[in-house]
Amino acid sequence: MQDVQEAEAHLAFLEGKLGETNIAGMKHVSYQRIESETRTVMLANAQSEYMFKIVDSVVVPLEKSGPKCVLIAAVITMLGGVLGVFTIFVIAFIRSGKESQQKE
Repeated sequence: MQDVQEAEAHLAFLEGKLGETNIAGMKHVSYQRIESETRTVMLANAQSEYMFKIVDSVVVPLEKSGPKCVLIAAVITMLGGVLGVFTIFVIAFIRSGKESQQKE
């Protein structure tokens, strides 16, 4: 538990600085910080699920939520057919334009 080790290191540092200072405001801030770090250590040691909490149990979905493969395949097939027909018309138009230029 890295949080516990960090919190204990912070506590040791704060307690050391608390003994060095005589300023009431600094002592008050140090005590608040010590309280916060102590709370972190307490929560980490008291709860088995300190970082993660189970909110809801796992439920298997009733319907598939993934992509609709049949619909995707149908749309791609239709778009491919339309694109193929369009390509054929463009090629035929270009060839008819070249043939008309050669006749002239």
